[in-house]
Amino acid sequence: MRLTHLITVTSALAAVLGCSTGDPAAPAAAAGAPQATIQGLEQTVQLFPAEPSQGEQLRIVSVVVNKNAASTDVVSRICGLDTGGDLVLAGSAFMCAGYSMYAELAPGESVTGNDVRVVTSAPGNYTLRVRHLLVPDAWVEVPVVVR
Repeated sequence: MRLTHLITVTSALAAVLGCSTGDPAAPAAAAGAPQATIQGLEQTVQLFPAEPSQGEQLRIVSVVVNKNAASTDVVSRICGLDTGGDLVLAGSAFMCAGYSMYAELAPGESVTGNDVRVVTSAPGNYTLRVRHLLVPDAWVEVPVVVR
C-alpha cells in the first residue's frame, strides 16, 4: 500500500508506532463473517469473542480488500473503528493523534483496522454497525448475541 497523505506528522508516527491499520496478527477473514462490498472494496468484520458477555472486552477486526482490477483510492479509519447500531459499547482502547488516512490500494491489497471496546448491553440479540472506510463510505452490520 502506498501512503500518499497523512493528516499530520504526529498521526503518521502514531500510525506506525501504535495505531497502524496494518495488523499482521489479525486473523484472515472467516467464511460466513459479515461482509459488505462497495465499489469493488470488500469489507469483512469479525468479533472476538464471537458471543461476548456483558462487561467483557470485545475485539473488532475489519479487513478491507481491493477486489478491483485497478488501484483504488480510499480513506480509512486509523486508531479504532466507527461503530453504531443497538449494541452498547464503552470506550475505545486505541488512541492517537489521527482519525483517518488516505491510501491507494493496489488490486488484492488490504487494510486492517481494529478496535477494542467493553460490551455494556445486557444479554440479548443486537446489531453492531462497523465503519472502517470513510471514502467510499461503507458500514457492515454484524449480528451480535450477548451472553
